[in-house]
Parts: sequence; C-alpha cells; structure tokens
Amino acid sequence: MIITWMKGGEAFKVIIQRISTMVEAKANSYGRVYGEPHGKNTTLNVYRGEQGGSTTRPEDLLVSIPIGHPDSMMSKESVRRAVEDFITTPTDIIVSTFPKTGTTLITWICHLLRTLSQHYNNNKEKNNNEIELLKLKIMNSFDTIYELCPWPTLCWDIGDDPNNTIPQYQGLPLSPRVYKSHLRMASIYPGCKYIVTVRDPSKTTLSFYNFFISKKVPFIIDTTNENNDNDKILMDVSTFLMDTPFIQGITTKAEPNQRASIWDYYIEYHQLLYCSDVLILIYEDIVQDMPQAIRQIGQFMNIINNDNDSDDDDGIDNDNGNDDDNLVSIIGSMTTKEYMSQYMSKFDEPYERACQLNRSADLSQLAPGNKIATVQQKNHPQTLNKEAQQFLRTKWNESLQPLGYNNYSDDFCTTIRNRNKTLFAYMRIGILVPNGSG
Repeated sequence: MIITWMKGGEAFKVIIQRISTMVEAKANSYGRVYGEPHGKNTTLNVYRGEQGGSTTRPEDLLVSIPIGHPDSMMSKESVRRAVEDFITTPTDIIVSTFPKTGTTLITWICHLLRTLSQHYNNNKEKNNNEIELLKLKIMNSFDTIYELCPWPTLCWDIGDDPNNTIPQYQGLPLSPRVYKSHLRMASIYPGCKYIVTVRDPSKTTLSFYNFFISKKVPFIIDTTNENNDNDKILMDVSTFLMDTPFIQGITTKAEPNQRASIWDYYIEYHQLLYCSDVLILIYEDIVQDMPQAIRQIGQFMNIINNDNDSDDDDGIDNDNGNDDDNLVSIIGSMTTKEYMSQYMSKFDEPYERACQLNRSADLSQLAPGNKIATVQQKNHPQTLNKEAQQFLRTKWNESLQPLGYNNYSDDFCTTIRNRNKTLFAYMRIGILVPNGSG
C-alpha cells in the first residue's frame, strides 16, 4: 500500500494523477504552505519538484529571518563566526530543534546510524560479546558528543571549527556530517537536510526547568548556598514559564531575530509540512517506539533502505531483512535512558575547555548537568499552576489554532504522523528525492 491516510480508498489512483500533474502542482502550491490552515484531506500535490528531482528547500518556503544573538549562553563572536563562516554541503544533516524536545537523543541516533552502518555491516555475524565490545569501542572513541555533532553557534566558544570537524571512527571519516542547532527554521543554514522535533509545550517547559536546575544556573538556583544537597530554588516552574524568555521567547522587542517562542517554531514546521528535505518527528512517538524512530531517521539519511513493498501503515520499510533489523536493535540498546545515563559526561558540553577559553557569555549554562531524565533529581514541584496552564492554552490558541490545530496531541501530532506516512511512501517509489540524496 502506498498511501494509507487519504479518504475514499483510491490511493493508487491519486498517485498516478499526482505524477502526471506534478509540474502544475508547483504553481498552486504556495497558498498551502504560507500560513494557511492544514487540510484534512491534504495530499502531496504541494511537495514540489519533478519525479527524480530535488524538492523545494526550506529557504524557499519561509521568509528568512537573519540569525541574531538568540541565546544567552554563546558569545556574540561565536554566533558571528557561525553566521559568516559555516558552510553546509547537500548531504549534511542538521538536527535543528526547540530546546528540550529530544535534540541530544536525535543527534546520538544519527551518529550511531552512520557509524554502525559503516562498521557493523562489515561483519554482520557478530555474537553478543562482540556486539558489546563494539558498543564499548564506540563509546570510548570520543569525549563529548560535540566532537561528533558540532553546534556551530557554540563552536568558537569551545575551540572548535564546524567546517573542519570531521568525526572519525577507527581512522575512517564518518558520513554524512551531522550538526546540532537550536535555530528556528526561518534562520537555519541553507542547503542541506534537516530533522526537527515537536513535544508537548507543557512537558517541554518542565524539561527545560529541570535541566537548568540540574546545571545549577544562578537565576534558578541560589549558588551562594554552601550546602549543595539542599540548594534553594529561586523560582517555580510556572514562574519560569511566564516570566522568562526560554519558552515564550522575547516578546518585548520588535526584532524578529531574537529568541523565538516554541509556538513560532511550530508555525514554521506547519509551513514546512510539504518540504521533503525536512523530517518532522514527534518526541512522544520517539520514546514510545524507538525502533520506528530509528528507521525513519535512517531512511531519511539514506542509510536504511526503503525499497520493499510492505503494507505497513507507517509508510516506511519495517521489514528490510535481518541486516537493518540488527542495526536497529543495536542502536535501540544504545539509546535507552539507562544506557545513556552510564555515559552522562559524554552528552554534556565540554565545560572545562569552555572555562579555559573563557569565551562563552554564560558559562553556567555549560556546566555539567543531567540531560537524561532518569538521573535528574526532581525534589521540587513538577506541576504547572492554573495560571500557567491557561497561559499555555492562550498561546496555543493565538498561534496554532488559526492554522487549524485545536490542540497539540490530536490535531497537530496527527497531521505530522499522516504527513510522514506519505512522505516515506513517496520517497520509496522515487517521486521525492530529498536534497543531497544520490
């Protein structure tokens, strides 16, 4: 089955029609992507590009917003260098997310896919002991994930160069290059492929708040308290949501290139629903079905094949033989919270190096902290008060409801799931070829 989410049961007929009218679809696609409500019977007539050709890129679909200085952590010089000097290639993957929506997990999956696809597949008949040794070798091959997946706007502050950072394993370069970013898509570096994520705004708020507590960031934690076991928390999570810019963005300035809100990010993802150079993932789905997420990312990266005739509803190849099954299984075992928490320091920013260079605008945000939720100490309230809950509802209604999304979990996530089913189905039969593919 090619498409499973269109009404009327005439999916194959629709595909034939869309192939024959693909060029004409270019002309009328603009009205469906620039901020208009999503359609319940949306098809891929707005995926742009002839059969076998490249598709429209994000920079063609969004009004560009120049990169300003969106983060209080980086120095202005580090941001400037990223803006002026960083050059992408068509095969690059940029994981560009709103913070605390799965960034570290996704970049880690990307790295494992490219590493294991090159090295595990050279000897697929490994026993369990050999697999465990291989996993240990991978973990011992780097100090921090920022060596593997650089963060361009932070690179200068920690002594790296995103253009010259080419991760290797056992002396061989790894491909494709993978980068981390928290830039909104209207400001992202052009010319490659992108993975973005969405997460329930209330859960994102809690994760952001707990993250800052784990790092003992001064505006959250009273760092003058000598008893580190009983740090005084200076604000609750509701105050964090409504009185700081980390979720709601900077709304007091007219400049659009300051910190965007989580809802600004989601509006832009709506505008990119029909851009096949962007993979949109749902955080809740990732943690619920990790093998499925690994396969989606692997197929988007052209590492896992998507070429059989499976009838699965997800639109991707879930049964491509033991080779990919084994690859997905190993990666799945290395992406659990329990496994990653054993190597916590490897998923932190290189704090000591940043301190030595003393370039960052706020070193406290680079301090070691627990990025994996299972090891975070949550001895503080984990609920939003009624005012904060209403704040989130109001923001959603003002931003996403005009686009046809009454809520996050049903309308927004369902649209993304349906979009991905059809995206992978079209990629399988060759109608869509993302930027940098083949």
